[in-house]
Amino acid sequence: MKLLKEFSILTKTTVASILISVLVPSAISFYFYQNQVNQLVTDTKKSLGLSVDRMQIAIDDALASNHKIPSFHDLENLNVLFVVDGTRSIIASSNPEMTGISILEKYPLFSEDHADRATRGAQQVIQLHHPDTFVFYHPLKFTKEYLNQSLLVGDYSISDQIEYIQASYRVLTLILTSILLTIGLTLRFWLKSQFVKPLSIATEKNRLAHKQEFTEALHLNQNSEVTALANSINELQRAIRTTLTELEHSEALYRIFASSVPEASAVVTQTGNLVAAFGPEGALFSELKSGDAITKSLPSPTAMLINNKLREARGLDRRITVEINLGEQFNNEFFLFSFSPIQSPISGQPVMLVSTYNISEQKKHEKTLGVLASVFESREAIVITDEQTRILRVNTEFCRLTGYLEKDIIGNTTDILATTKHNSEFWHSVWQKVMYEGSWMGELEVKKKDERNIPVRQTISVVKDSDEITQNYVIVFTDISEQRKAMSLIRYHANFDTLTDLPNRRMLMAQLNRLMAQGSRHGFFSALLFLDLDNFKQINDSYGHPVGDQLLLEVAKIIKSRLRTEDFIARLGGDEFVVLLHQLDKDQNSAARKALSISNNLARALKESSVHINQMRISTTASIGITLFPKKGSTAFDLLREADTAMYQAKSIGRNQVSFFSTEMQKQVTHTLNLVNQLNQAIDKEEFKLVYQPQINANNEIVGAEALVRWFSRQGDAIPPAEFIPHAEDSGSIIELGNLIFKRATQDLTKMQQQGLPESFRRLAINISPRQLMSENFKNQVEQAIDHSGASPSRIELEITESSLFENRTQTSGILDELKNKGFTFSIDDFGTGYSSLSYLKQLPIEKLKIDQYFVRDVAKDTSDAQIVKTIITMAYAMGLNVIAEGVETSEQLEFLKQNQCFEFQGYYFSKPLTLDDFLARYCRH
Repeated sequence: MKLLKEFSILTKTTVASILISVLVPSAISFYFYQNQVNQLVTDTKKSLGLSVDRMQIAIDDALASNHKIPSFHDLENLNVLFVVDGTRSIIASSNPEMTGISILEKYPLFSEDHADRATRGAQQVIQLHHPDTFVFYHPLKFTKEYLNQSLLVGDYSISDQIEYIQASYRVLTLILTSILLTIGLTLRFWLKSQFVKPLSIATEKNRLAHKQEFTEALHLNQNSEVTALANSINELQRAIRTTLTELEHSEALYRIFASSVPEASAVVTQTGNLVAAFGPEGALFSELKSGDAITKSLPSPTAMLINNKLREARGLDRRITVEINLGEQFNNEFFLFSFSPIQSPISGQPVMLVSTYNISEQKKHEKTLGVLASVFESREAIVITDEQTRILRVNTEFCRLTGYLEKDIIGNTTDILATTKHNSEFWHSVWQKVMYEGSWMGELEVKKKDERNIPVRQTISVVKDSDEITQNYVIVFTDISEQRKAMSLIRYHANFDTLTDLPNRRMLMAQLNRLMAQGSRHGFFSALLFLDLDNFKQINDSYGHPVGDQLLLEVAKIIKSRLRTEDFIARLGGDEFVVLLHQLDKDQNSAARKALSISNNLARALKESSVHINQMRISTTASIGITLFPKKGSTAFDLLREADTAMYQAKSIGRNQVSFFSTEMQKQVTHTLNLVNQLNQAIDKEEFKLVYQPQINANNEIVGAEALVRWFSRQGDAIPPAEFIPHAEDSGSIIELGNLIFKRATQDLTKMQQQGLPESFRRLAINISPRQLMSENFKNQVEQAIDHSGASPSRIELEITESSLFENRTQTSGILDELKNKGFTFSIDDFGTGYSSLSYLKQLPIEKLKIDQYFVRDVAKDTSDAQIVKTIITMAYAMGLNVIAEGVETSEQLEFLKQNQCFEFQGYYFSKPLTLDDFLARYCRH
């Protein structure tokens, strides 16, 4: 019975302790939890109302520009956001797929009553729809009137905060339950010792008393035990209050810590496994679980780098950092990783605190600053001033360009760079434009430290603050000295000849037009002189272009020295010069006499002046054509053409001559053009015939013949070769004509051979023009003609003019060598009329020189011609060449040639050129 009673007491006290330990903490926790939730709801409504008010302007601006709702970072738990009009249609939404439909269909939380109340009252309505979701209705005022009945509707979740409060108060309940359970157990043991045991002793004393076994009475002080129990309960209450206060303080500190930690932090083991992670949702490490490697979701290079840094930080007593680009998976964002060794407060083991900071924006700013620094140190001079134009900063290029050191120029105004070239009016206009337009750009001059001026292209820009108040000026300028020199050089080349520094054709035409206009106004006649040097091409070919250029320079000096100050000289190119004689006279005849006098003076000065070049004495003459102007209806081009025609007339009458343009000359020009047209038609129709002039030796035997061309027009008129051959050369038709002659001559040679030529006959000479020789298809044309006719190349001698050998030496030598290998032989026609290089001539496969008839004609009575012919014969034999004289017409000429060892002849003394039939009849056996 005693034990049952004791057990009953213990059981009741234990149950009471447990009930108290569970119910009391739950009641306390529920009370504080309800207060916290109510406070959260109140605070959320207040902050949500303020946030939605702030959305008004941003949403209005966004819808006005792109009809897209912007994101709001201060409402992270905002689930959905709509803008609806008065018909409850969704104008815009954070979910673009719901735009344009009725909110009543897609949004079940929408309340028409609350929406009407918000619209009628023009005030915000916020309703707690669920225990953790707020739905708000906010009337909007838009710039567009048809949207003024619109509402901003959305819901905002506080489930995270409520879960946090619930978690906090679960901890509080657990702590209170533990405390009360401890108190209950302590109370049970205290009751057992203070009440149950004394009562058992008292009961035992009573039972003994019944048996008359008396002992000392049990002295119990009930008041002191109750008081102690009361005091214990009071102490317990104070302990509970202290615990709750500390819990609230810890919760506040946790909130502060959670809001101030970096984007992502983690406590990891020394091997890199996660212990705990901190940071907002979606940050680094947030998806990892305890025990995962923190490098689990990172790219391999980044993971390797982080592991290396973890190993490096072990055992250190300081933090180490590293900047890492996380790659395309993380949009190439830059993070600063921090590794700090710490000791776990729980296990006491060393761990690592890994913190991260997103420094992408900082990197962008650094890059921008780097770009700006690069721009500042560009190849343009940059000056930054304050609003008073006092210089605050200059770059390196400015110092290099102006000669100022930075320390010398800082603090000065920009007036230190001003030159006297620009007056105050100029600078006033510049700064007016800067003030009203924000910038000015133009070309001016700045003064260097050494007082020299340099031209620059300058830009002045104003820098203002947010209140449109001028803070600085930025002046950028570039040295354009070289550009101006280049432009000057371009203008020079556009107007002047680079060799002689004389004006060119463009400047000549401009000056000629001015003189024509002046002459028409004032009645003065001026003259245009066209000068062309005689035989300049031969000089150029014989001595080289450098010598020719030097000769042109000397000729330009001679001409300029013989002209008046007001006269004008230009070089058109090559050896062509033009002189404008300014306002000679109002009488045309008098003006013509003056022009003729000046022209004769120029021709005489050129002839009498000897130019010494490279220890050589070179003389030259000029043919001059003259035309007077102004002429009614004549243009500058007409005058230039007239003077050119007169110049060619001067050349045709013997060179070193002066000729005026006349109507007869124009007729001759017209005749020449007609002749060229007829020539081209005659080539197409093969209107040419070949004749053959025999070549005779000293024994009066035929040793060869020369093929000569004759042209008989459709009217039956014979046109001399001296008349049409030069025009064929000038027009280029000589190539086609030459090919036609060669083909005909080889065919006739075959007929001669078939008819039985004498044994003394060696070769048929065929003339090859310089243009024909240098044409691309010349060798092919020769080979085709030989193949077609069947003639033997060894029976053909190609006569080449002296000048053609030296026009393109390399190409000419190659062509002659190839033809020689095929069996052809070569002779030089008209030898003595050109400028031959004997050393070069010796290198060519030439077998014969033909003395020109110009020297043969007067050889018996002109000692100069006789001496020239003797020299040619002697030189030919010295070079191992044969020699033949053309144009032999008298016995005196023949006798002179024989006496001087020339034994082959060609000319009318022996025979006129014969047709093929006459040639065959006279010299062939069949």
